[in-house]
Amino acid sequence: MNINATVFVQMVNFGITYYFLKHILCIPVIERIKQKEAARDLLLKSLQAKDAKLLVLQEQKSQKLQVFRQQMCQLYRVDTNYDHDQLAAFEYQRSEKQRAELAAKVKAFLLEKVTHGF
Repeated sequence: MNINATVFVQMVNFGITYYFLKHILCIPVIERIKQKEAARDLLLKSLQAKDAKLLVLQEQKSQKLQVFRQQMCQLYRVDTNYDHDQLAAFEYQRSEKQRAELAAKVKAFLLEKVTHGF
């Protein structure tokens, strides 16, 4: 009879320990782990979105640079066979209005680049 009482007491002890471990320790720990995983997933999604946005901005900047280079090539289209003195003479043939327009375009472009951080 003594053995049956011991087995019964051990079963009650095991039940209390199981309840304590499951409801008091394991569930809050599991919830905390899930919260950390959710925060990590949210951070990864945020980083991926920022990477995608950065790629779009880089593409836009490269397109703007390409357009600027094309505009500059159109403004300064000269034959490469000229020597430096002839190139300088060609540049001075531009009117004051053309020089002012070019200076305004370059100033606007540089201001745009400085304000956007290249």
